Amino acid sequence: MPGALEGLRVLELGEQIAAPYCAKLLADLGADVIKLERPGGDPLRAWGPFAAEPDPDAAGLFRYLNANKRGGVVDLTTPGGVEVVRGLVAGADLLVENLRPGALESFGLDPEELRAANPHLALVRISGFGQSGPYRDEPITDLVLQAAAGWVARHDALDGEPVRVGGRMPEYVCGAFAASAALTAVLAARQTGEPVEVDFSMMECLVGTLAYPMLMLEAMRGAPQPTAPARYIPLGIQACKDGWVGINVLTEAHWSNACRAMGAPEFAGRRGEISRNSDDYEAFQAALRPWLARHTAEEIVEQCQALRIPAAVVGTGQTSLESSQFSERPFFIDEPDGGFRRPGFPYRLGATPASLRSAAPRLARAGEGGPGWLPRDAPPLSVDAEEKAGLPFRGLRVLDLGSFWAGPYVGMYLASLGADVVKVESTSRPDGFRFIAPADPSAGDWYEGGALFQATNLGKRDVTLDLGSPAGRALLLRLVERADVLIENYAPRVLERFDLDYPAIRTAKPDIVMLRMPAYGLEGPGRDHVGWAMAIAQAAGISWLTGDPTDERPRNPGAFVDPAVAMHALVALQAALAHRRRTGEGQQIEMAQLETAICMCPEPVIEYSMNGKIQSRRGNRSPSIAPQGIYSCRDGQVALSVRTDAEWQALVLALDRPAWASDRALAGATARLARSDAIDRGLRTWTAELDASEVVERLRAQGVPAAQVLTTPRMYGEPQLEARGFYQTLDHPVTGKRRYPVWPMRFSFAPGDVHPSGAPTLGQHNEEVLGGELGLSGEELERLRREGVIGERWTMR
Repeated sequence: MPGALEGLRVLELGEQIAAPYCAKLLADLGADVIKLERPGGDPLRAWGPFAAEPDPDAAGLFRYLNANKRGGVVDLTTPGGVEVVRGLVAGADLLVENLRPGALESFGLDPEELRAANPHLALVRISGFGQSGPYRDEPITDLVLQAAAGWVARHDALDGEPVRVGGRMPEYVCGAFAASAALTAVLAARQTGEPVEVDFSMMECLVGTLAYPMLMLEAMRGAPQPTAPARYIPLGIQACKDGWVGINVLTEAHWSNACRAMGAPEFAGRRGEISRNSDDYEAFQAALRPWLARHTAEEIVEQCQALRIPAAVVGTGQTSLESSQFSERPFFIDEPDGGFRRPGFPYRLGATPASLRSAAPRLARAGEGGPGWLPRDAPPLSVDAEEKAGLPFRGLRVLDLGSFWAGPYVGMYLASLGADVVKVESTSRPDGFRFIAPADPSAGDWYEGGALFQATNLGKRDVTLDLGSPAGRALLLRLVERADVLIENYAPRVLERFDLDYPAIRTAKPDIVMLRMPAYGLEGPGRDHVGWAMAIAQAAGISWLTGDPTDERPRNPGAFVDPAVAMHALVALQAALAHRRRTGEGQQIEMAQLETAICMCPEPVIEYSMNGKIQSRRGNRSPSIAPQGIYSCRDGQVALSVRTDAEWQALVLALDRPAWASDRALAGATARLARSDAIDRGLRTWTAELDASEVVERLRAQGVPAAQVLTTPRMYGEPQLEARGFYQTLDHPVTGKRRYPVWPMRFSFAPGDVHPSGAPTLGQHNEEVLGGELGLSGEELERLRREGVIGERWTMR
C-alpha cells in the first residue's frame, strides 16, 4: 500500500537523534530518504545497545532510527563530497540537517548555493540555539541544553539535586517538532514555487514544551489573593506491593475519590494543607503506606481508572514488552534484520499506514551508497495562484474538539499558519485548562484567565455546543460538513457516547481527516483508561529513566509529553492531508499517546529485547563524559560537560589551574570517569564562590560546554530567547496583554509574530460561526441559549 508521503524526496545530513528521528518519521510514512554520513559513520553507530561486541552495523538504536532509509557516505571537507550533495539536492524536495550552526556555509553549501541547485527546496536546519543569537556558536551537550532550557529540575522530588530528564528525550522531542515543520515547509515551497528555510532552535523547543511557567508566574503575581506555593506532591509516583505506580491527581474530585479508595477519607478535604505542611504530609503518607503495600501496581491502576483517575504502572522495557495492551493491539514489531523487538509507529493512519519496509543502511565507504535522484521540475502548485502569498494552511477548515494540551496544541499550530480553527466546547464542560487559573473564584469570569488555556488556544475562534442534545449534535454535524479536519483527544467512550465516531463523522463529510488522540488507543484492555502527560511518561518508561542512580523512587519528568505527542500528530495529519490532495480520500488517524511516548523512549525496550537487561537511571552523568554535572553557585546553578581531553585542559585553565585539577592522571577520559566524585567536589568548591553568570562566562570563554540552569523568573528577559523574538505580546479581553512563546521554528515565509490573535473567550464566536456561517437567526440563537445548547458563560451542572 503506498505511503501517505510517497514521492517525497528527503536528504538527511543528520547525526545522533534529532535530525535522524525527524527523517525517520517521514520515511515510515513513505518518503524516500537518503541518509548521508561522514567518513566513519554517524557517531550513534557506537552508542549501542549491542547484543555482542560493538559493531557499527548492529547498534540497536541506530537501526531503529534509520530503518526505511537509503544510505551513503560523503566527506564534506572535499570538493567531491560537496558536489555529491549538490547533485542530490537538485533532485530533493527537502534537506534536513543538524550540523553545527554555519556548517553548511563553511562547506560551500550555504542556502544561496542550495537554492541555485534547487530553487524549490525546503531546508530544515536544527541546532542547539538556532542560527542566530548570542549563544549561536556555544558548544552544547544534552545536559547543558536541558539546563539552558529549564528542563533540569527536581522533578517532584522533595530533596536531592536537580537532574535532567532521562532517555535523551530532548532530541526526540525536537525531532518530532522538526518533522512537522519540514512537512509545512515542503507544502509552502510547493504552493509558492520558491525555496523555504526553517531555522529550528532546540533550546526554544524545550522551553516551549514546559507548562508555561513564565505565564503562570505572571498570572499568580496578578492574582488578588496569592496562595503559598505547594512544597510536597501528596501522590504522584508511589511504592506498592510489586514496584512503582503513578497516581496522578489533577482535580479536587480526583483527590477526594483517591482518598476514599485508599481508605483515608479523613484527608479528602485537606489536599492544600497536605501539599504545604510537612506534618500533614507525613501523616497522609503514613496512612497511605499500608494500602499501597497490600496492592500490586496493576490493581491500583484498575481501582484508580474505575474512578477516572489517571494512574499508570511505572514502566520499564520489560513491562512494556509484556503488557497485555500492546500484545492485543499489537504495537511492537521485529527489527528487519532480526535480533530484537522495537517500538512500531506513533500513529495509525487508516488509509495510508506507516510501514517497515527495509533495515537501516550498512556503513559504506566514502563515496559509496545507493543511487541518487534525477533533478525534476517543480511539483505542481497545490493551491490557486492568487493564494501563493498566503500562509500554507490558508483555506483549511478545522474543528478542534480537543481539551487540555495535546489536542488544542495541534489546532493552534494550524491556526498560526493560516487555518481557520473553530474550537468547540460546552458551557457545562469547557476545556479543563480554563480552570487552572490563580484567580478569585468569586469573579464571574475568573475561568477566562487561565494562562494555560490561553497559551494553547491562540488564534482560534470558539463556539459552544451541548453535544448531549439533539440540537447540539446536529449543529456539530453541520460544522463537520464544512470542515477538512476534526481533532479530538478524549477517551474513546466520549465521542462514542454522542454517536460521533469516525463512521458518523465520515457520513457527514466523506473526505474529512479525523484525528483521534486517546491516551491508550481505540482498542485494547486500556482503551477507556484516562491519561495525561504524567501518566503517559510513567507508563512509557520515561519516569523510570529520570533521576539520580541513588534515587529509590523514579521521578516525574514534566508535561512535555503533551506537546511532543501533538507534533507527532501534526506529522501524521499533514501526511494525511497530502494524500487527500492527491487522491481526494480522507481517513482516520489514531494517535495512542502512550505508543507515541514509547517511540520517543525506545532504548529500554530494545535493550531488554536484545539483552534481557533493564536500563537504569544515569542522573546527570554520562558513560563517556567526565566531568559532567550541575553545580551550585552563589546565586543559582550551572551545568557543564567535558567531552574531550582538550576541553578538560580548557576547564583547568578556567579554574586557574588548581593543584587538584592539574594532576596529569586526569588527562585521560578513563581516569576522569573513575574519579568523577573527587572532581565534582573540587568543582563545587570553585563554583560556590562565584555567581552563575561568571562561571558560565569563564567556561564558555575557554570553549567548555556550560549553561546557567534556567529558572522561571529568568525566562522573560533571557538573552537568547529575547534576541530571537521568542515571545509575542497578545491582548485578551479579560486578562489584557500577556507575552506568549512562539514556535521554535522560524519559517522564512513567515517572519515576525506568528499567532494571529489571542485566545477566545467561551462561546465568543457563537454568533459569527453559528449565525453568520450556518445561517441561524437571532431568534434561533436566543432559543438555543435558553435551552442550554449554546452559551457564553460557564454553567455548573
